[in-house]
Amino acid sequence: EIRQYNFNADSIVPVREIEKHTGKLPKVGASVKGSNTFDFSKINSIEDLLEQIKTQPISEERQHLVEVAKFLSQYDLNSLQQDAVVIEDLNAKGRLTSRKLAISREYVESQDTTNDEIADVAIHELMHAFTVKDLDKYYQTNPETGEYELKTTEGVPSHVLELHLVYSEYLKKGNYDRKALELFKENYKIIKKDNQERMAGVPRTQDSNLVNQANMNIASLKSMEQAEFLKIYAAYNIKEFVAIALQDKNFLMSMNNIEYKSSNKSLKDKFVFALVKMFKQMFEGLSEDSLAQAAITKTLNFISSERSLKSENKSVSSQSTSPSKTSTPAV
Repeated sequence: EIRQYNFNADSIVPVREIEKHTGKLPKVGASVKGSNTFDFSKINSIEDLLEQIKTQPISEERQHLVEVAKFLSQYDLNSLQQDAVVIEDLNAKGRLTSRKLAISREYVESQDTTNDEIADVAIHELMHAFTVKDLDKYYQTNPETGEYELKTTEGVPSHVLELHLVYSEYLKKGNYDRKALELFKENYKIIKKDNQERMAGVPRTQDSNLVNQANMNIASLKSMEQAEFLKIYAAYNIKEFVAIALQDKNFLMSMNNIEYKSSNKSLKDKFVFALVKMFKQMFEGLSEDSLAQAAITKTLNFISSERSLKSENKSVSSQSTSPSKTSTPAV
């Protein structure tokens, strides 16, 4: 990808800016001075981060994040291939790449950043990681058109097909600028090809004026109101749609206003349902763990209520034993 959406970012970030920072900025470690109490000197992996979420003070409103961390901690998460958690200079609160989960240096050092907010960023980025991993098994980028498409409709699990239908409904009914989307696609394709040639060290095949104009056109689109641009970017492909719905509360809530087909369900409801179904497929113990299901659903909905998760689930008299630490996600 040439550009990538970040958690609460103000813009879509050019990949050359990502390359400039990736792996080259020192970890903050014990120098972090924000109001949160996370000990970043002890956080090197996703497992370490989950442990901090479980052990650091988290408000009653965000206890569902702790429950998600507890559930995920029972699994071997090496299959995610995000082998590091780092603190970097970002223009967003958090960012997920193919190799790591990064959290903004400025964000964790801010006196305004609480434990709740660090946990919120971390858990949503992990949700994103699981979702991308699952989608990549069934989708591929068409080398001719650059479109991210289903490889085949045969053998595709129901939750992926449901996500595909949700995305298709958004394309039909979403309140985004269709002409702007086509302009974005056209210019993005030019930039992507130029970037691939640059990275491969081969001669550029496109006129430099064409590439420069494409960059200016994209910059012009990005200059519009952020919420409007995200609606356009979400329509680019299903991967970006899922990423933005997972990471931008306002976008997800806007899906409440879109009816799914001719049902009484909103697009947001169907989106969350499909993702919970996905996680049930990935984690065998989730179907029997009502508390974890409620926690994941609550997290996906960006819900913050004054009641504790446990009080909402006090009717659950017992929980089945979850898989051991050595278990791996069923993916």
